[in-house]
Amino acid sequence: MKIIWFCLLNAIFITPLFAMDQSSFFRSFINDSQTIGAVAESSTHLAEEICKFYPKDNPNPVRILEVGAGTGVFTRQLAKMLRPGDVLEVVELMPDFIKMLVKEFHSNQQIKVFGIDVLTLSNEKPYDFIVSGLPFNSFSPEKVSEILQKYESVSKSGTVISFFEYAALPTLKSLLMPSEDYDLTRTIIKSFVEKYEIEKNTVMINLPPAIVHHLLLCK
Repeated sequence: MKIIWFCLLNAIFITPLFAMDQSSFFRSFINDSQTIGAVAESSTHLAEEICKFYPKDNPNPVRILEVGAGTGVFTRQLAKMLRPGDVLEVVELMPDFIKMLVKEFHSNQQIKVFGIDVLTLSNEKPYDFIVSGLPFNSFSPEKVSEILQKYESVSKSGTVISFFEYAALPTLKSLLMPSEDYDLTRTIIKSFVEKYEIEKNTVMINLPPAIVHHLLLCK
C-alpha cells in the first residue's frame, strides 16, 4: 500500500512540478517522516503567515523559539523581524539542516542555533513567541503530548504558538503510516488547538496548501 501511494504521489507532485531538491524533500518526508516534516520547502507566503504574530509591539526585547527549522525558511522571515535586543533560539535535530542553519546565521548575534531535542530545552526563561515546524501528525501520542506540554512550560501568559499542517496530509499520513495510535495523536492535537486557538488560516500558495494554527497561551 505504501509503495502504491508513493508512486501515485510521485506522479502527481514530483513529475514535473518538483525541482530535484524539492523531490528530495518529498522522498525524505516519506522515508523519514518522524523527523522531516516538509513535503517541499515551505513558501515565503507560509513563512509570512506563520510569523505574523511576532510580538513587534512589545516595548521590551522578546525571546523567540523556532522548533524544527529545517532549511531555515521561517528562520529567515523571523530574522527580518528581529529588533535590537530580541533573541531568536532555533532548535533542529537533523545534522544536515543544523549545518545549513549555522552556516547561514552564525554571523547574526541575535540568532542561536541548537542541535538538540526540544524536550531537553531549558525552562529558565519563557518565550514570547513560538514557531513550530514539527510534523506532529507523524509522532506517537506520547511524543506529541510531551512536546505540547514542553511548549506550555516554556511559555507565559500571552505567548503565541504558531504551527502548520498540510491541508490534506492527516488523512494521507494515516494511509502511508498505518498506526494504532494515529487517531489518538490527532485527538491530542485537536484538543490542544481547541483549547488555545485564536486564528486559523489556509495558505494556498504552498506545496501542498497548508493550514496555519495560531494559539494564544492563557495561564
